[in-house]
Amino acid sequence: MPIVIKSIDDQTFKDWHHIMVNDNNPEVRDIFKDFSDGRRRHWIDMGVRTHYYGALARNIGVMVAFSYVHHSKRDIENEWVIFHDDDNLWESDHLESMIAALNNNPEATVVASDAIWVGHNNPEWREVRKCRIQQGRCDLGQFMYKTSLFRKYGYFFPHPHSKQRYDWRLIEKMTMGEGKEHIVFTNKPTFIMSYRKR
Repeated sequence: MPIVIKSIDDQTFKDWHHIMVNDNNPEVRDIFKDFSDGRRRHWIDMGVRTHYYGALARNIGVMVAFSYVHHSKRDIENEWVIFHDDDNLWESDHLESMIAALNNNPEATVVASDAIWVGHNNPEWREVRKCRIQQGRCDLGQFMYKTSLFRKYGYFFPHPHSKQRYDWRLIEKMTMGEGKEHIVFTNKPTFIMSYRKR
């Protein structure tokens, strides 16, 4: 977990807010104790295990992102959300490259990066993979989403039989609904995914 926080803190783009949601993990709760409340980092301890592979925790994080800053200080139509699981990492220019792609394509509502897959059990195994919008070829954390998409397409649907597929279902709804003309790719592998099968 500390290395994940460091990969966020080391971002070259600095204008972001970090909302951390703990799905009743005692180790994460201990880490939270070391964080002071501040203007840029906020944390929520759910205090209960949801058993839905993080879907409820993700929904809570998104809803908090929409509400913790007073509306008078927000540019609601120009807000974005990006997810980060505790087993993945970002290269230091991950956010900067996404913002650059967005600035070059202001019509975009979804921005996607390429990925570096690293073996969870074998760190020597690494593979660069282009982002493909299909199940098993992309990860939720590779995308940056305009917040209006959650109001338009809904949130994560937690269900005992969904496992990790709820991520893909939301990606699919948003990307198909928005169309190719509103999706932009950074073409840079700045998202580092821990691949558990290697």
